[in-house]
Amino acid sequence: MSKSGSTSLDTAVNLEGGASGNVSFSGGNNVDTVAYVIPYSQISSIVQSKDGSWAINYTITSTSGSKDGSKSGSSTAAATDSLHDIERVSFSDGVHVALDIASPNQVAGAALALLYAGFDSLPNATTFGHWIAKADEINDSTTFDSSKVESLAQTMLTEYVPGGISDSSLVNVLYTNVVGHVPDQDELNHFTQLLADGTYSQAGLFALAAESSLNTEQYAALIGNGLQYVAENGKVG
Repeated sequence: MSKSGSTSLDTAVNLEGGASGNVSFSGGNNVDTVAYVIPYSQISSIVQSKDGSWAINYTITSTSGSKDGSKSGSSTAAATDSLHDIERVSFSDGVHVALDIASPNQVAGAALALLYAGFDSLPNATTFGHWIAKADEINDSTTFDSSKVESLAQTMLTEYVPGGISDSSLVNVLYTNVVGHVPDQDELNHFTQLLADGTYSQAGLFALAAESSLNTEQYAALIGNGLQYVAENGKVG
């Protein structure tokens, strides 16, 4: 969910989780992170609640010691942490998960929506991490609004088609991926005319397609546990 309140960002919150269970974490209005001291293999599930918060369910292993200080055994216990306004989580084995993905007006969500509209599939972790980093670079307020989505779209177009793409080719790709079939001639003419007369730039049309419910509803059921990414240059959030 988009964060409300001040339009300026406060200092990003970086918290540590997994040392003790059943903890409630709260972030601010920036991209905030909880770094878990346990590996991802100990996570049983990551689930978003209706209020937008996230439940991290995992197991904790405790080691008991004898009176002489030697280790004598271990036990495991289930734990659930509640994350409010936390956008990213990381784990001790190097796995990173983006939680700010439900809406194109969230940072990672904008990258995801554009990639899905452009390629009609969920991105791999490396690609997703690259575009999360690009989105993070231009994030300067509490809502990743349509102008930022368009800016990110332009960066994608420049990177993926450095030689440019024709209006008709762009319309064909976006329409097919988002609507589910190639446009007929009238539909193709309609959208290419919107580009020709300046109603939309190519990046603007790309952003419009990405933000549409026709696009986001296609992958909504696939991201209920967050989405893994590779942190570019070691930057988690």
